[in-house]
Amino acid sequence: MEWTAGTESSLIEALRVGQIEVLIGGFLSDTAWASRAAISHAYKEAKVVVSFPTADSVRALTDLEGAVVAYRPARPDFAALITSREARPEARNDWRGQIAVAYEFELSEDVHRSRPLKTEKHVILVTSGENGLLYALDHFLMRPGQLAGANKS
Repeated sequence: MEWTAGTESSLIEALRVGQIEVLIGGFLSDTAWASRAAISHAYKEAKVVVSFPTADSVRALTDLEGAVVAYRPARPDFAALITSREARPEARNDWRGQIAVAYEFELSEDVHRSRPLKTEKHVILVTSGENGLLYALDHFLMRPGQLAGANKS
């Protein structure tokens, strides 16, 4: 196995021309790259939620309209999600103690949270035409007790 670093577009191009065969990491089932690669079944579902510092803050906010909501700078797509709820996004590395949008698995058990704003389905991309490889990946991902059935968060 060889790890290759690069931008999404450069990795997709390398996949397309056969320089690499598999891309894993951060690709969602609704990827814009679907026309250039074959896509596996989802191997991970990640729920995006709003976290609240206290139970009182949950009760005080029936919606997020006008609220300042923090998110990690590495997730600019969360800013768009916050804006769609009529709230004001604020990029912060440390968002503890504030209203924030985060993955549910990032939160400790004692943090108050909303219902999921969305659920992301993470997939693996393979070179188009690699049907045998895609079948083997999907077969593995769909086996009981393997990734697809044991990792919902």
